[in-house]
Amino acid sequence: VTVLVRGETGAVNAAVRAGADACERVGDGLVAAHIIARVHSEVENILPDGPDAGSSGLDGDLS
Repeated sequence: VTVLVRGETGAVNAAVRAGADACERVGDGLVAAHIIARVHSEVENILPDGPDAGSSGLDGDLS
């Protein structure tokens, strides 16, 4: 599962840490959690803005 979180660095850091902690409690473990602060504009252009229109945003959704 890949999760993109956008916002202020402190808030994003807290959200990623909370998600990582929850993953450790309920799953087989976390593979990686990485925060890129102030991502370059060329990298930002290739990241998705959000779920596609008409899609639930869930993995495997082919609608």
